[in-house]
Amino acid sequence: MKNSLSKHVTTTSEVNTTILEWVQATEEFHCYHSKISAILRDGNSSRYADLTRTSSVGKSGRVHSLNKLRQHMNHVLEILMADMNNSPQGSQYTDNCSTSSRVGRLVTHARLLKEINRKISQELVLFTSYQA
Repeated sequence: MKNSLSKHVTTTSEVNTTILEWVQATEEFHCYHSKISAILRDGNSSRYADLTRTSSVGKSGRVHSLNKLRQHMNHVLEILMADMNNSPQGSQYTDNCSTSSRVGRLVTHARLLKEINRKISQELVLFTSYQA
């Protein structure tokens, strides 16, 4: 049984909306990455990160979580950039429905980034509330 994809003609306004959503999600992602990097560069955070206790409780655990989150963010960026530069078939990580258009991939990337941004925001709220 073959899955047939309907031929959808993308309008200019749909493309513009997609690009705008992707740009907004990417900018937010970049701001979070910069914020996490700044926190991790802070002398006090580095001192706490060196502690052996890495549970999710306490400041050292939060710093450890932020460090792991930043590593995950770097990995996500690598995958998304590789996906946009690869063949029209897309990537196994981001192309679950065999969308072959770059617009389709931008939609998928924007959704992924929005979800990751939501999780990053939650982690930063936990970190800053623990610091207070």
